[in-house]
Amino acid sequence: MTQYDQLAKLLTRKRGATSLEIIEGAGTVSPHSRLAEMKARGWTITRKALAGKAYGAYCSHACANTTTKGGWAWRTKK
Repeated sequence: MTQYDQLAKLLTRKRGATSLEIIEGAGTVSPHSRLAEMKARGWTITRKALAGKAYGAYCSHACANTTTKGGWAWRTKK
């Protein structure tokens, strides 16, 4: 499985993935470069702020319809 396959798996989770999770899960030392490359390939990646944290979670789905629950972004159903 390539780094991009692993990154795609992490980004499509409901809660998305933090930079540290991307580093550990995809085996990359430059997660933001990989995210930029995914965007160049046509992915829509958004950053969701996490309640009470200085970092955020990245996700490939529209984070506009999300709420924070336990510090993580969860997609709400319409």
